[in-house]
Amino acid sequence: MRIKITLNALSSVSQDHFWKQYFTDMHGFLAPVAGKDEDYGKFCFGNLFPVTEQKIIEGKEYSVIISSPEPKIIEKLFFSFEIDKTVNIGESKFKVVE
Repeated sequence: MRIKITLNALSSVSQDHFWKQYFTDMHGFLAPVAGKDEDYGKFCFGNLFPVTEQKIIEGKEYSVIISSPEPKIIEKLFFSFEIDKTVNIGESKFKVVE
């Protein structure tokens, strides 16, 4: 199963700087929500997209796709995201749009 999360950037940061910590920071953001049961860690996620001009630009929308073979992990993630909530992924802040 997959879920697509749409985020609005609340600050600008260079793509190079953002990617250096993205995977560690995103995993740290998602892991507590996915749970620490026997299915912990059975999820993956892609890059934030679409990134243009080699930076994350304040005010633009970006998406990330999260997938898992365990439907209950996707369900946990789906119900944990609140529209208009501010989330931190590393040094960057985003508002959950969809």
